[in-house]
Amino acid sequence: MAWVLNILFPGVGLILRRREWLGLSHAILFALCANVAIAAWLIVPDAIPPWLATLATLLTVLAWLAAQWLFARHQKEMHRRARALATLIQEARQSLGAGRLDVARVALESALEIDSEHAEVKALWDRLGELEIGDRNAAAPACPEGGRSSVVGG
Repeated sequence: MAWVLNILFPGVGLILRRREWLGLSHAILFALCANVAIAAWLIVPDAIPPWLATLATLLTVLAWLAAQWLFARHQKEMHRRARALATLIQEARQSLGAGRLDVARVALESALEIDSEHAEVKALWDRLGELEIGDRNAAAPACPEGGRSSVVGG
């Protein structure tokens, strides 16, 4: 869907892919150049010099091509990041299952740098925290005063 919109309205595909300012700037550049070209060739050809009509047409085509190229480049980057994220999630799952919490922590920190809103990464991060807390509680010595801690609130 974003491809179709980006072809019809250059820059909109980038906006949909969360590259708002880049998409908006290309959409505005394309619209301005296209309006000047349309006015120069169709509406008032005698009022606008031919060199300006040619320049506006050339800039319109270049703005359209640039928006398509940037969208394709952004798509490739998104796919690369998705593959890296899947690899890191798999590594974190295996490390958590094997009890290698340090390796899982490194993998999950890297995954969070790629996508801090990914639900599975957040769930694995929570599981890592629970496992680390469980390890600390198991390693802590029992409180000598009948289970009452001297720590406030404990």
